[in-house]
Amino acid sequence: MSKKTLNRRKALLTILSFCFIVPGVATFLNKKLAKSSRQSTLKSNSNNSINLNPLSSPESITLQILDEKSLLSEETIEIYPQELNTDTRLEMVKIKAGSCKIGSNPQDSDHLTNEAQGFKITMQEFYMSRYPITQEQWQAVMGMGNNPSTFLGETDLPVETVSWYEAKEFCDKLTNSTKQTYRLPSETEWEYACRAYSETPFYFGDKITPTRANYDTYYSSVKSSGDYHGKTIKVGQFPANKFGLKDMHGNVWEWCQDSWHKDHQNTPKNGEAYENKDEEKAVIRGGAWHSFPLKCRSAAREGMWKNMRSNRIGFRVVMEIKNVTSLSKNFLNLR
Repeated sequence: MSKKTLNRRKALLTILSFCFIVPGVATFLNKKLAKSSRQSTLKSNSNNSINLNPLSSPESITLQILDEKSLLSEETIEIYPQELNTDTRLEMVKIKAGSCKIGSNPQDSDHLTNEAQGFKITMQEFYMSRYPITQEQWQAVMGMGNNPSTFLGETDLPVETVSWYEAKEFCDKLTNSTKQTYRLPSETEWEYACRAYSETPFYFGDKITPTRANYDTYYSSVKSSGDYHGKTIKVGQFPANKFGLKDMHGNVWEWCQDSWHKDHQNTPKNGEAYENKDEEKAVIRGGAWHSFPLKCRSAAREGMWKNMRSNRIGFRVVMEIKNVTSLSKNFLNLR
């Protein structure tokens, strides 16, 4: 199959899949392309390698924070930089251990059946990237010039048009280069980090507005069509949540580690991912630039084929701390 023909079929698949129409055709094409797409990616990236220093000492920064009452304040948080090259770094923030209720309640006006009844989870401490992975960060790890994104031309745009497999490959390369364990977040880690102690539909309250996220404003209860970007925008332009995370609502959907399942019946309550090797879809979270508000809520979840590449899907990473004694002395000093 020629590269030109393959690209045409990928474009068709994206349209069919993301609009959720003629799913039988989309499934057939998706399976047909899976093998060739994966082999192409592995071949193009097989010779890329980097050797990185451990996570750097924490830096204190002051951020604008929005809480669930939509109150804006300035707070100081610590970020943990991971240098990727001389020009690019990955900034991680600590997500403190704790408990919270995830999902949504059936009486909520925006409740969807796949969100189940709200239930409590207990989380251990972990670290998450402040933003979705950017195109610069992607290329620093996967190889310069290797940028699959649709939306180009600016710095700090999120990488998109990457499959679940490719996002995991990024994590594996980063892990091998740093000797720290980087991976995709579980969906409970993602929602816990997104909520940041909030119980409202968004971490900044009940309503989403164009001053707080990049989404499809044509479908918003706050009509502001002039603020609809119609594409991804630079990460980090909106106020953060209490953990210091940005862009959790809108801009790009974010891949999670979990295999797709239609509700939370099998969701682990301890922060681990639900994994089913026979499931061809994975969980995506957060909504995107083309999503209406309902899909951008903290509880909103969808399933997407693992080998799907869409300009509406990106990802962010977590660094897990399972065995503290195995970490480098340099990193232990940060705790």
